[in-house]
Amino acid sequence: MKLVKNGNGVIVPGDDTILLELVIRQTGTQLKSPLPPNDVCKLLHNIATDVMFAAFKPAEVSKIETLQ
Repeated sequence: MKLVKNGNGVIVPGDDTILLELVIRQTGTQLKSPLPPNDVCKLLHNIATDVMFAAFKPAEVSKIETLQ
């Protein structure tokens, strides 16, 4: 999936414009983007947050029984 920016400044999938390219190799990493550094940081933060919350599992609701 490619992350792209539409004319309204919203990041949406589907366009051919690549906004962020991350290459990870054994010899090192390489990050390329035409965006300004602060936009790249925001984008990376949003991705990290999405990944973090995707790893959470829904908590099971405990059932409380009332004894009479």
